[in-house]
Amino acid sequence: MQRISLAGTSLDVSRLGFGTASLHHLLRRKDREALLGAALDSGFTHFDTARMYGEGTAERTLGQYLGSRRQQLTLATKFGIPADPFLEKAPILIYPKRALGRVTRRISRQRDHKSVRCLTRRCLDESLRLSLRALQTDWIDILFVHEPRPEDRESLLALAEHLDRVRKSGMVRYLGLAGKATDCVEIANSVEGLFDVLQVEDTLENHEADTLGQAGKPLQITYGYLRRAEHVPRYVGAGDLVKRALARNAHGCVLVSSRNPERVRALARCAA
Repeated sequence: MQRISLAGTSLDVSRLGFGTASLHHLLRRKDREALLGAALDSGFTHFDTARMYGEGTAERTLGQYLGSRRQQLTLATKFGIPADPFLEKAPILIYPKRALGRVTRRISRQRDHKSVRCLTRRCLDESLRLSLRALQTDWIDILFVHEPRPEDRESLLALAEHLDRVRKSGMVRYLGLAGKATDCVEIANSVEGLFDVLQVEDTLENHEADTLGQAGKPLQITYGYLRRAEHVPRYVGAGDLVKRALARNAHGCVLVSSRNPERVRALARCAA
């Protein structure tokens, strides 16, 4: 697979990055590891995860499987939307609890898990400590604020000095924002010079990431092309979508995800 130097950083990453948001949907560890093995064998060298993905399951699986390969890979994780501490300790309960939660939300219209925010210094330090331990590494290549919102601006301004210290400590190489393009640009502009990488949701229909170009920022990492392709004609396959996404983000990294090893291999061939 082709690799590129990610704009604004010294990171060398694969043109396609592997997203692990749905990794925990594979119930057996050996199936999760087989999926990661397919990604590695196909040339993926950039892996994106978060504490909340499977309540720590994605990070743990990556840490257990990648092992000695760490030096050849780049890892990105996130903070701001915490994992459930109870389910982190008892991951077997994730599936029945989430099924019950879906039913409860339909009845009560309660807010979903992503509404829980924690952007304090204490939350940052604890999230980073747990991520480093789960990923079995001494450093994170990119630490993202997970889906920042305009109302998070004041919290991030208060956290900016500590975030910079964390970056200078070596535990984190680069800081970033991951979420809606308009929100990421607004926050990045309000905290000048703090965030090195913007990872933004984009589609081939609406070109949401054009917001970055309008603000004078390069496309670095984009995602959402397959998940949000409901308006694309049925005859357009996943491979064609990925090729178009790569052409759109011609000098950056496009995140993709699948729970099928064969599909992972097919997607990788698009970036050969």
